Amino acid sequence: MNPTENRSNMPEIVAKISGKEPFPCSTLFGRGVKASVETGVSIRDLLCVQLGIDEAYLEGRIQTIFLNGRPVDDVGTAQVADGDVLSLSAAMPGLMGATLRRGGPLAAMRESISYADSQKKAGSARGIVTIKLFNMVARELGPGFLRRGVIVTGWDLAGPLKAAEKDLKTLKRNGAPASMAQLSDLLDSDREVFFQVEISS
Repeated sequence: MNPTENRSNMPEIVAKISGKEPFPCSTLFGRGVKASVETGVSIRDLLCVQLGIDEAYLEGRIQTIFLNGRPVDDVGTAQVADGDVLSLSAAMPGLMGATLRRGGPLAAMRESISYADSQKKAGSARGIVTIKLFNMVARELGPGFLRRGVIVTGWDLAGPLKAAEKDLKTLKRNGAPASMAQLSDLLDSDREVFFQVEISS
């Protein structure tokens, strides 16, 4: 599904950056970005079918998943609803990381806080989901999300966009060339914008 749907009244910022330097993703995705998706589907369907994440990457790299703050073990049955927050991380170190790892041998230790498969959601419908990415997952998946486009607040975008300023080739606001100064009314506010990154060869 196209995450750009249902944003007709939302300002659009498109940044073209040098292909030599990736856009700084960690801070932006740590706070969370939003995507317009089909909800009422499993996490696996959301990530692999709608957002284009390779299933082998999901199984091999994304070892810790939270849905609304609850650890998830089965991505095939846990369903995502409108307004949910989905957090994705690579394996984390130590006992805490081993305990939170999905399907790991220590998962039983946090049974009381884990997402339960019985927590079924409403049927399939268009909605907004917040996605948070951490550590290697942010660095590896973040650029693809940004090329596809995400919904963020101006405040959350301001820092990463400033950090990438030296690598910016062009900036556009609603299709017209713009400078950082011409974006200040958006970047100094909590207004949501659709943000997309294009890579310059």
